[in-house]
Amino acid sequence: MRVLLVLILSVLAGCSGGSVSNPFGSFGSGPARGAPDGTRSSAVVDDGRELVAALQSVVPEAALRGVILRVTAINRTQGYHSTIIVPLNNGLQDDAGIVSFEVRAVPPEFAEPQGPEVARRVVAAIFVNDNQLEDIRGFRLISAGNTINLRR
Repeated sequence: MRVLLVLILSVLAGCSGGSVSNPFGSFGSGPARGAPDGTRSSAVVDDGRELVAALQSVVPEAALRGVILRVTAINRTQGYHSTIIVPLNNGLQDDAGIVSFEVRAVPPEFAEPQGPEVARRVVAAIFVNDNQLEDIRGFRLISAGNTINLRR
């Protein structure tokens, strides 16, 4: 009986996530990265990111307690990365009820070939919660080459 109890406790201890190789447990409760709701202030613009060359599509996707704006953009060359959607005016709407965003990406460190469109495509998303959506009439997403407006 004792052997069975020790065996069961050993198995349970092995499943507890207390291993040395994963000190934060099975679910990875490591340090948080970025704001929990995905919002960013205009201060992020100063980190070397440039406006993407052109917006290809903006798709609003229903989410629990809000909406996700998923943006697909095309850059001038290959190598752009870490694409983000930056709210302008601290995410506040203008007089017409429109919230504006810029789509920005980190440029390649060295000159890259232009390459095919599929190699220059980047995707980013931002979550807008229901509280922010209450008075918003639409969204404006801005790139270097074009702007896409979404109306509610």
